[in-house]
Amino acid sequence: MLSNEYMNPDQLKIYWTMLADQQEQLEDRVAEARTLILELGSSADPVDLAVLEETRIEILRQIDHDQNNLSAIRKARERIVSKDFGWCIICDEPIGLARLLSQPIAERCIEHQHMWEKRLAQMAKGAAL
Repeated sequence: MLSNEYMNPDQLKIYWTMLADQQEQLEDRVAEARTLILELGSSADPVDLAVLEETRIEILRQIDHDQNNLSAIRKARERIVSKDFGWCIICDEPIGLARLLSQPIAERCIEHQHMWEKRLAQMAKGAAL
């Protein structure tokens, strides 16, 4: 593939639509989760109260996860607008169509993603000590 064929307008449109669909699904899921939390209510029974609290915590974790994904989707769509989508933010090399189809929020080529994940793992390991 020639470099001028990579991330052409047709490809960008496909990714834009894919990301828009994912964004809509996540926004709907977050709204439903927030409604569910409000509907959980409370209980005087300690066992029921503990179950409700665990349920709230799990829903809040899911909302947080979804909010992080929504942020990444918005950033990916901004990169489409700025014509930076599909290019590694570290080395400016193509991320690759197959990788973007499976992970359209990817910001790094696979090599730099591995390096990033190793660095995160090392930081987490150091923080655990």
